[in-house]
Amino acid sequence: MARLIAYDSIIESAVALPGALDAPGDAKPDWLVTVDDLGHAPPFAPGCVWRDAQLVWSINPAEQHVVRGKHLMLRHSAAADAPSVSENAIANGLPALAWIAGHVVMHAAAAVMPGADSAIAIIAPSGGGKSTVLNELMQAGASLLADDTLVLRREGNRWIGSGLAGGWFMRTNNGSDRAFSVAPVERRLRSAAIGAFICLSLEKAEVAVNAVQRINGIAAISALLNHRHRALVARAIGSEAANLATFAEIAAMVPIVNISRQWGHIALTDEEHAAMAGLPNHRW
Repeated sequence: MARLIAYDSIIESAVALPGALDAPGDAKPDWLVTVDDLGHAPPFAPGCVWRDAQLVWSINPAEQHVVRGKHLMLRHSAAADAPSVSENAIANGLPALAWIAGHVVMHAAAAVMPGADSAIAIIAPSGGGKSTVLNELMQAGASLLADDTLVLRREGNRWIGSGLAGGWFMRTNNGSDRAFSVAPVERRLRSAAIGAFICLSLEKAEVAVNAVQRINGIAAISALLNHRHRALVARAIGSEAANLATFAEIAAMVPIVNISRQWGHIALTDEEHAAMAGLPNHRW
């Protein structure tokens, strides 16, 4: 069992969690991740079931996640290989633990730009350029907070984000593969305040506008709701109504902006770099 740091929590895990940070060996774990044999599973029925304070999530015919309190049990058959078990633990099991713990879980990347004191969180549909922009920010010297999953908690008048800060994934071979880039040790952040959310939208060249546009009101709340990570867990545990109020709070406290980019345009322009770097301290 390894002691790791993920989502600003100490995790004692029986499986590898790429991107998690090493934790002191004597640190008391907040969450526990164990492995069990799925054995002869019943016919596969995808989805989450919440019953008797326990979440049972059938990920695929070979893998099932069971969450009770702070314990994630990864049940799998011999058909599931180790990389799949680890990847699904990160993509599904850990977000489920965070939702059940009362946190907000976003499908977002996040980084702190050089000289900034808070992070920018990047949200976009799958394939919308989130990883591309994160990679650009890291190449520009940013510090990594979260690659694909951002967990939020409120502290006073700030929303604090955390994730897997050890590295980030980039799609290669036209999106068919993923390569892991290791973040420099000195640029890994266990947690940081969120200074702004960036909603990426990809447009045709003739209509793309790089200007930063503030989103307010219902549109801002909708943008956040549309980018929850593993929202089916929130629905299963009955926290949807509470989520609505929480996202209204976030939208009122943290600027949410839209930036349109051209399809296929990978490198950030100087104007985009400047806009993103200035967002956390911008006075609206």
